[in-house]
Amino acid sequence: MGIQDKLEGAKDKAMGKVEEMKGKAKGKAAEKEGEAKGKAAETRGQADAADSRNSGMVDKTADFINQKTDGKYEDKIDTAVDKVKKMTGQQ
Repeated sequence: MGIQDKLEGAKDKAMGKVEEMKGKAKGKAAEKEGEAKGKAAETRGQADAADSRNSGMVDKTADFINQKTDGKYEDKIDTAVDKVKKMTGQQ
């Protein structure tokens, strides 16, 4: 086995290590991407849950005000409720 063969063997071994490291890096990147997507989905779920818990609050508040004012401002309150719902995407 000559020096040329030894150099070729060392080169092949080094290239194998490079490919191994690339594979590990891609694996880590995919893992981190998966974690980020999972966190994003979790956050979206929490936001949706909060939205569903709060979606009736506008109507409950309007009903409370109408009750306390004996319906005196019901038309104005209904207009305000419609605007709030439109702005918050609840319609």
